[in-house]
Amino acid sequence: MLLPQNFPYSACRIAFPKHRFLVWPHIEADGIVCLPQFDFDSENPIDNARYAVHLGIKFLSERDPVEDKAEFEREFVSYWSH
Repeated sequence: MLLPQNFPYSACRIAFPKHRFLVWPHIEADGIVCLPQFDFDSENPIDNARYAVHLGIKFLSERDPVEDKAEFEREFVSYWSH
């Protein structure tokens, strides 16, 4: 879990090892996962962090090679330069 400089006024980020880039969809070159946008409450940073970790675990546990390939095809333009 990565906390941005202006935390708790912005959402936490989740990162995985960089070698997952172009192996799993939605992993950026720096290892940060493109999580779905979620509403966060700056007055409740613990729940915000907990939810970001929950999304990261969900992302990790839902790995399916067939679905990953299909997602890369749907996101083709995003990965074109790589």
